[in-house]
Amino acid sequence: MGEFSSQIHSARLKNYRSAKAFWTAKQPSCSYAQYSLIERGTDLPLAPLAAQIAKCLEIDLRDAMYAWAADSMPSDDLKDLFKRTDDAPQPDASEIKALAPASPPLVINRMQANLLVEKRHLHDILSYMATYYCHHERFTTSEIAQVFAFSKTEASAALNTLYDYGLIDCIGNNEYSCKMHITIPHEADLEQLQYQVFRRAIETFEEAAAEGKKPLRATLTRLLTPEQYAAVEHRFRILRNWVWSLPELAIDEAKPHTIGLFGAERRFK
Repeated sequence: MGEFSSQIHSARLKNYRSAKAFWTAKQPSCSYAQYSLIERGTDLPLAPLAAQIAKCLEIDLRDAMYAWAADSMPSDDLKDLFKRTDDAPQPDASEIKALAPASPPLVINRMQANLLVEKRHLHDILSYMATYYCHHERFTTSEIAQVFAFSKTEASAALNTLYDYGLIDCIGNNEYSCKMHITIPHEADLEQLQYQVFRRAIETFEEAAAEGKKPLRATLTRLLTPEQYAAVEHRFRILRNWVWSLPELAIDEAKPHTIGLFGAERRFK
């Protein structure tokens, strides 16, 4: 079922018990058989008939014709051009809070960076806590032990080390908290940690490709006109809002993913 057929189907259900009842009452410029196919999404009408049906169902004509135009496109890339940004799903209050935290991010210093480079499991634990911070702000020794297959003694030692280096906070009863945003400044002393984080991202990418999966390409440089770049930004906003709208699943049913969208002018010497 396409966007247009979904719209008219939903609108028709509000006032008419069946497609036949609507067609009989409004008598659009098509046969009942054709209307049935249109509502089921197996026939896309010409623009005048699409507009007529939308008006009969009291659907916003602009929205209906955006949906009709999207359905008439031959590929998903072209269909996306007709998705309106202001109609895309919006994040809920908790997600907005997560995007704009009240506290400043944790800024890694040289001493902390050296620790995370030497003991990569500590960086993994810190990343895990930051990933799930917006869903639960308290992390227990037992949870860390279970997630990372450590003994409770090993998990406790790791968390204590992160605490001693000022990377997390201890809030009592074997519970810890951290910042949800971690920043590694672009300084020469911190280049090794920057490289390690980047290298591990590449390793994950290559492992997915080796397993026959289809990993996303990290970056792509293209020549774009200002108009094309504006179109790219529009698409970014649609995708961002769609990702925001995805329901959160329990930790044991989902794996953390970091999804980054960025675009900037590339300067070459």
